[in-house]
Amino acid sequence: MACTITQASLGPAFAAVDADVADLFIVTATEIVLGPAGACQVQTEAAWRGCCVDPCRAIVLLAQHLLSVTSGTGGGTSQILSKRVGDISITYANATSGSGIWAGSPYGTAYAVMMRKFERCSARRNAFPIAVGPRGGCGC
Repeated sequence: MACTITQASLGPAFAAVDADVADLFIVTATEIVLGPAGACQVQTEAAWRGCCVDPCRAIVLLAQHLLSVTSGTGGGTSQILSKRVGDISITYANATSGSGIWAGSPYGTAYAVMMRKFERCSARRNAFPIAVGPRGGCGC
């Protein structure tokens, strides 16, 4: 299943961003997450999904992060410190309290968490080549 991401996928905080700028950042995020266009992206997307991590969500988070930390894009970020969906709540650290490339926005922090989960799963899969997929569904 290929990722089809549009400016609308980025959410209302990025609706005012110029469409060409949004598309540029979506393409950039896609290439960072999945690699260059073509067969490489198909294989990489399958690897993400094999680790029970949604690569499309990772692309959206990365594009949101890049837009929010790049001045002049019109995608400035308001501090989102927590998010609640039903009974599940996620609390992020203050965007200015961390360090590193992903600490500039809550989107970057969420992307870094997803990337870490994927990297840990990939490392396990490479260490145990017989285990083709995750055991018991998405219990990577």
